[in-house]
Amino acid sequence: MVYYRDSLNYYVNLRLIRRFRARVLKTERGIKIAGWIFKESEKNLRRHAVFIQHNPRLYMDLQQLLNRNTDGPDNPLSQVFSKESAKWMFRQFANVNTKIMFWNPYWLPVVGKVLPPSIEDWLMSKWGWHLWIYAQKGLLDFALPSEALHPEQLGINLQVSSEAALR
Repeated sequence: MVYYRDSLNYYVNLRLIRRFRARVLKTERGIKIAGWIFKESEKNLRRHAVFIQHNPRLYMDLQQLLNRNTDGPDNPLSQVFSKESAKWMFRQFANVNTKIMFWNPYWLPVVGKVLPPSIEDWLMSKWGWHLWIYAQKGLLDFALPSEALHPEQLGINLQVSSEAALR
């Protein structure tokens, strides 16, 4: 599973709603309101508020919003992937397929909790946050030692320059 770039969470929640929430977190009352609306712990919201206070411009950077709002405010790095980039990562595997999953109703404050399950399921299948990758191991993984290909047959150059060997 990887995070899906073409998700509602990435394009709407992070780019718009989390930026709005960051402005609200500048006050004590805002922290309480954000906790009620987004159903997040006050501890996490206060941690976000510290980062916002320390460097508001940096916090509003999309990559920083992604980092801080994916796996908690102290998360150092998160990455998102498109279906195409996920398939490229698994290009050495056979039968690569993807499926979009996971929907959080709090990504759409107020209306998210009143959506019928059928609409939630549809939204999840199109714009969910998790991109699951299904793939089969390639033939090389099943080769017997006598059938194994040498690195040069795979286009891998194992020659090391004398300079690199001395390091």
